[in-house]
Amino acid sequence: MEIDITSRTHLNIYQGLKVPEVWRFENGILQINLLQDGVYVESKSSLNFPDLPLIEVIPQYLEKSRTTGRNATLKAFRSWVNS
Repeated sequence: MEIDITSRTHLNIYQGLKVPEVWRFENGILQINLLQDGVYVESKSSLNFPDLPLIEVIPQYLEKSRTTGRNATLKAFRSWVNS
């Protein structure tokens, strides 16, 4: 899995490396791309975390970190994942 927050990396680079899952966060939106038959397909869920609604939740926690701080947000996120 690769997580790209720079928005500068092109998916074809990861394709060449055969990275099975790439997450890209841009303009407040999380995009999950899965490698299928050599090309990336956008997905609503992660292969690694199929039961977690990450596309909805990750942006919420990132926004929350701006007001409550990084450490408190990470603690809340971990608690959510464990529940």
